[in-house]
Amino acid sequence: AETATFVGREIGNHYVHAHLRYMEAMAKLGKAEELLTAMEVVNPVNIQDSFDSAEIRQSNCYFSSSDADYNDRYEAQETVEDLRSGKVKSKGGWRIYSSGPGIYVNVLITRVLGIRRFYDDFVIDPVLPENFDGLNFNFDIDGKPVVFKYNKSADKKVLLNGKELELNTSSDNPYRDGGLKTKWTTFRQLLQEDSNVVEIYS
Repeated sequence: AETATFVGREIGNHYVHAHLRYMEAMAKLGKAEELLTAMEVVNPVNIQDSFDSAEIRQSNCYFSSSDADYNDRYEAQETVEDLRSGKVKSKGGWRIYSSGPGIYVNVLITRVLGIRRFYDDFVIDPVLPENFDGLNFNFDIDGKPVVFKYNKSADKKVLLNGKELELNTSSDNPYRDGGLKTKWTTFRQLLQEDSNVVEIYS
């Protein structure tokens, strides 16, 4: 701590940039509940609902860290156990840290909702808790509006505008069974200009 400018970020309570990588790991492993919890504790909107010792924060802003509410490092040294037990509040640290918000949104779209390109393939590999059954997600792909509808099912399949797609299992994840994939060019050609519905059963 003596070599740091202040007690925060990497040596503070919580460095969010590292936490984003933890979120990616939970997605890779398919741990949906852990992934959702991890996303909630770094989202400033109603953060007190998921992070008990968090102070009120500006809700429309990305914070790169949670920093203990200490006046100096000596106070921190004497009461660090209070921080661990939650008696010391945590405040939002640095705001709008360059790549952080983009990584967060990327994890949400490509890992939680599981929509991503992988070389020549279009992969659908959601990591969603059971209570997200029936979720709808509005998105644009190649400039065309698409509604993704998520359904929990034992039989894995994907329908695009009512037509079942021919799918293979993705091999881009060595830690669990991969998602479903189709050729990107095939998927793109089937998209209509005005509206599209992708029904995902997984």
